[in-house]
Amino acid sequence: MAITTFEVAYCVRKILNGQPLEENCALISLDEKLIPNYHSPEEEKGRKESIESFKKVFGF
Repeated sequence: MAITTFEVAYCVRKILNGQPLEENCALISLDEKLIPNYHSPEEEKGRKESIESFKKVFGF
């Protein structure tokens, strides 16, 4: 897995601002960082509907 410029910049910003990095985590979700209200019930429902639609279209 490659590390993107965004991920490096995110970590550098956290370090320079004296903020802790994500604990016990080597993955950074770009969707989670860039989509407002990523964990809101509406967003989670929308993602679930998209997944189900994808599964139906491709026969999973």
